[in-house]
Amino acid sequence: MVAIKYKDFILQLIERACCIVSYIYPILEINYYWAANVCLGSTPELALFYHRVLKKLALLYSENALLIFTSMLVIFLVCSRGTLRLSKFLRFNVIQAILITIICTIINSTFTVLPPIILQGFIGAIFSKFFFFGTIFLILFNIGHIIVGRYPRIPVLSEAAKLQVQRDLNF
Repeated sequence: MVAIKYKDFILQLIERACCIVSYIYPILEINYYWAANVCLGSTPELALFYHRVLKKLALLYSENALLIFTSMLVIFLVCSRGTLRLSKFLRFNVIQAILITIICTIINSTFTVLPPIILQGFIGAIFSKFFFFGTIFLILFNIGHIIVGRYPRIPVLSEAAKLQVQRDLNF
């Protein structure tokens, strides 16, 4: 009896860890586009953190963008089609992390085509800080819900992830 509970606990722990690891995609995305703007214009400690950690992640993303995109696409297809016997909780959270990445990519692409006066001005600085920290907060919010074993609810994204997994998810 104890072995069964221990096995269930380990499986649940692995499932939640996989859900949390899937948020590496949006972290890499916002780090690549926004971290330099936010961190270098801020406190010296944050700038040092950028140079020691975040810059390396940005280089990793830029050098392996195609590999990262391909892995994200494969994981999305596996989770949305249900080809592997993964739990609905895992599939939902992985799909939601990938949808957050897609939204970040769209915003990043849209922002880069704006005129330079907006990009490098006050509005651009405010928007980049808001978007960077807002996305970090969203990721932390989702990770907090995953740790406790609840489905994170984000108005449009949760519905889209729910439709991708199956229509019979009970929240």
